Amino acid sequence: YMQPDIDFIKDLIEINSYFTDWQNTGMQNWSEGRLTGFTINDQVNTNEIPLSVSNLTEVEYFEVSNTTLSEIPIEIEELDNLSSLILNNNNLDTLAIDFSQLIELQLLNISSNNLHQFPESVCEITLIEVNFEDNRICDEINPPCTVFHWDQQLQTQRCKNLEDISFILELKSQNNMAGEYFSIGHQVWS
Repeated sequence: YMQPDIDFIKDLIEINSYFTDWQNTGMQNWSEGRLTGFTINDQVNTNEIPLSVSNLTEVEYFEVSNTTLSEIPIEIEELDNLSSLILNNNNLDTLAIDFSQLIELQLLNISSNNLHQFPESVCEITLIEVNFEDNRICDEINPPCTVFHWDQQLQTQRCKNLEDISFILELKSQNNMAGEYFSIGHQVWS
């Protein structure tokens, strides 16, 4: 029973070049031979989650936080039993996940990333708690659905100076560039 879950952990070790074995990777909760909870926290060189995350069919709690993670594979949508997804304090700038597939999800923490848009597919499930503080969600003033403490969380966003954005938009227009202002060139904001 354990092999699909062990394969995921081994794939995680391999693609992130961890110096460990599967038994000592992250915090693992097992029940009846299946992984039900998995946490990677403060593992700085965590850049990727392998596609074999879809193997974790019994996982209820999944956390990757305080890492350099910049992308989440859509295969995470296949985690039918997932009730808590914690992805805080990473380098995520987009979430291509269709959250409506995660019907058991009760808690989503995507705080302290670089997200520019609130993932509206979250609105299609009945979440108890969504935490999106300290991102870059600056253009969405009105909540797409009921999110507790939307206004307070919106106030924590790291929004850019409007004059600087106007400059980028003008540059984009004059040079017939495509894309949103945050995707033009290499930008460093402070």
